Amino acid sequence: IASIAPQTLVGALLTKESDGDATLWSAVKTASTGLAAVSQAAASLIAAYTITQTIEQDHEELAKERPEHAKVAELTARQAEFVRAFQDESAWETMLLRRKVVISVSASLQLLAFFIFAADFVLMEPMCFRKFTVQDRIGADFADGGLEGNVFEIVRRPVGVANLGLFALAVLLHIVHSQDLARGARKRLGQ
Repeated sequence: IASIAPQTLVGALLTKESDGDATLWSAVKTASTGLAAVSQAAASLIAAYTITQTIEQDHEELAKERPEHAKVAELTARQAEFVRAFQDESAWETMLLRRKVVISVSASLQLLAFFIFAADFVLMEPMCFRKFTVQDRIGADFADGGLEGNVFEIVRRPVGVANLGLFALAVLLHIVHSQDLARGARKRLGQ
């Protein structure tokens, strides 16, 4: 609740229409967003601290073998040979050139797509996504901050669609690369 309540409050305040004192509501919205961010960070830090303390205090007990660990240990032992073969197959020094090209192109396309997405958020006039906030209406015209009744209009054409396609291609190449490495590892094991 301590984590959810501030976020819910911020959401409610962001929808508040400011008829009279716009400056006051703007300050309240900014302060509540900052407070929510600080409380979220504090909750994360407290959770990390508590987990670390538990590990340090109860390390001996937590490290003991338990019956419920048996299936995980068995699976790990069965997969150990495949994991070694996969590591050998994916070692950069011995990787086939075509695999190096595929993963390098995939990584480059992902970086390019994320660079374009990041630039989109800092530009005054975005090129990938239309500006749309919680207060805006989907049915409103573009000039009024809406999406003219179509949620897919949030993606601008052609740059937004092309960049999403670029990212999809990068993900597809990554999947192809991973599958190819797994196939090579199985072949190495004679499976």
